[in-house]
This record gives sequence, C-alpha cells and structure tokens, in this order.
Amino acid sequence: GRAKLPVQSQELRRAWPSGLAQARGLRAAVRSGPAGACPGGCGDIAARRRTRQAATGAMRRGLALAAAALPRRLPRVDATGLPRAGAGSRGASSINSVMAVAQLAAACRSPGLFVVTGHGVDAQLLAEVRQQHDAFFALPADVKRRLRRDRKSQCGYYESDSTGSRIDQREGFNFCAASAEAFGPTRWPDSAELPRFQEVMAEYETVMVDLARRLLGGIALSIGTKPSALADLVGPSLPGLLHYPVAASMGALGDAPEEGEPEQFGTHAHVDANLLTIVNQHDIGGLEVRWGDEWVGVEVTEENAFVVNLGAMVQVLSNDEYRAPEHRVRCTRAEDGQSRNSSLLFCFPHADVSIAPLPLAAARSETGAHFREFNAGEFMHRKYLADFGDAQDISIDEFRV
Repeated sequence: GRAKLPVQSQELRRAWPSGLAQARGLRAAVRSGPAGACPGGCGDIAARRRTRQAATGAMRRGLALAAAALPRRLPRVDATGLPRAGAGSRGASSINSVMAVAQLAAACRSPGLFVVTGHGVDAQLLAEVRQQHDAFFALPADVKRRLRRDRKSQCGYYESDSTGSRIDQREGFNFCAASAEAFGPTRWPDSAELPRFQEVMAEYETVMVDLARRLLGGIALSIGTKPSALADLVGPSLPGLLHYPVAASMGALGDAPEEGEPEQFGTHAHVDANLLTIVNQHDIGGLEVRWGDEWVGVEVTEENAFVVNLGAMVQVLSNDEYRAPEHRVRCTRAEDGQSRNSSLLFCFPHADVSIAPLPLAAARSETGAHFREFNAGEFMHRKYLADFGDAQDISIDEFRV
C-alpha cells in the first residue's frame, strides 16, 4: 500500500532528505514501470519486486533518521500482566506478562528510566497522598523543623539537601511506618495538625513496596531467572515526599542564573544507589534523564502513571546488562508560578543481603562477573553518612572487577 508520511512531514523532510528523495524516486519508478527506470530494469515482476524492496528500505532508513532527529519519548511499561508479589512464575507466560517483561527489558537497557502504567495502585489513595503531601508542606516552617531528621534517623523533615558536595534546592520528608529499626524512628506531625497523615502514608508505603516487588520480579524474568531472585531481595524501603519551591518562597530558587553562573537544580545530577526508585510526579515537570549524550525531559501524560528509574544495585545484579541512569531535577522557574511536588519510594534490599551479578547474567558475559560481591547494608550506610560529610562517598565502581 501507499506509504504515509508522518504528521511532522516538514521536519522529517529536513531530517532525511536523501532517504525521502530516494524512496520517492524508486516508488515512482515502480508505479510507472518503464524499462531502464529501475536498477536492472522494471520490465519484469522480479525486477519490480526488487525495486519495491529497495524503496521500502530507503523509506525505513529515512524514518529512522527522522526518529533520531525528533525529541525522544521515554519507554512505557504496562504492568497489568506482571505477577503479583509471592506468585512466583505463575502467570508469567500469559501474553500480558510476556509483553510487560519485554517492555521492561527494552526500557532497562536504555535509558533505565521509564513510565509505568497499569500498576493497579488505587487512584483514590494517590489522590489522598497528594492532599496530605500538600497539607504537610503548607505547615509553618517552625512546625516542620521540629520533625527534622538527623544522623541517627533517615526519617523526618529536611529543608535543604545535597547531592555529593552540591546543595539541592528542595525540602522533603522521609518516613518508614513498617520498620523503625531499618532507618530510625519517623518524626510524624501531630495528629491534631494532620489527622490522617500517618494512616495514609503507611498505606501508601505498603502498596508501593508491593509494586516494587512486582517490578523487580518482572526485571528478573527479563534477565532470564525466576521473579523471586530479585523480588525477595526487597527489604524495608524508604518512602518520601518532595517539594521544590519556586523563587518567591525560597530565596533565589527558580531564578534564572546570571550570565556566567551555573544553573540551579532542585536535585543535581546523580545515580540512585538502591534497587529502584518509583516516583509519582504530580503536575509539574522538571525531572530529566541522561539518555546517550543528551538530557531528556520526563513528561508523563497518563493519569496516575509512575516514573521508575533503576538503581545501581540492579546494574550490578544484571552485570551491566541494565544501566542505572543519571538524572536530575531542574529548578522551577519563578515566572511559571508553580512549585514541583512528587511522592516516591526508594526501594532497598535487606541490610544483610549480598549484592553481586546474578549467575545467569554473569554467564552471558565473555569476561564473567563485572563486580565483586558487597554487603547492601554497609554500602547504603556509607552513602547516608556521606550525605552529612561523615564519610567518603561510595559507588559501585569501587567493586568493579
């Protein structure tokens, strides 16, 4: 049938002029069919078929060039078919599951950050989380400061944070309702101020940890092993709420930098050190992922979809088959008039787990395992101490063979 040009035809003509011209010329020759117009002549059926194939190939090459020239769109993963946590491999062969696992495999290879739909998390719960999120950050500053986290507990409020030595322009609240021993006790706001806050966040934590297990089970299937190989690693994890204020509410945050000054970021470029992170990006964007040589904005148009990025531990477990992406959050510009909000889950393994390439992933590499084994708890504890300047930062590259 007749090939149809994409909607952005003017942009595409500029992106692939040679392919388009060649395809149009060959297609015209096929239709008219005069002798000598096609390579080898178009007078017989075989020659016409070869010419049509050449035209199709030229068009495909042109489309590939055009796709590379257009803005990249993050991969989408429909989690509808992923087995529930604890279901083992049951249902893993259904068509929906096979499709979800294939989507995960492609998204984890590149760019390592993707949008998840069909996750099954209740929309009403997500709406309540957003309401409680907004109510918390609307509390007076002195009330929030009474809930500050410290070196003894990762749970609580913070009004500034850092990525390495760089100060991030944001405030946040981390909590852990399920296991106070893992991260320290949570400093919850008074029930008189936010009556349902703790209840809603505890439910959110439970649901999000279950989703993390499902996603990791699917990632394990995509590597070629059973879901429990990754899903069972999941231990107490750390949910959090983030607020990136605009310039009017936090000093110079959001102001365009003066000429010669570095650009400001809500969160500077970094790679997560955990298993994976699940983000519910509310209404305002700003999150970007490094994809190849460029930074790509994360746009989520699907209602209640999540953004998921791999952590460094999954990169180790996959033996570099999957990559933990570098990502960052740009400051909200003052002229936009709206601050950026998100709720998220940092998914961690049990502290006593040893992290090393999965045997099947290591066997696929000509050089074997790319990393030495290391203890997850010690790794994450050192990362946390580095945030306070009490220890030198650490990365998985220290364990690379």
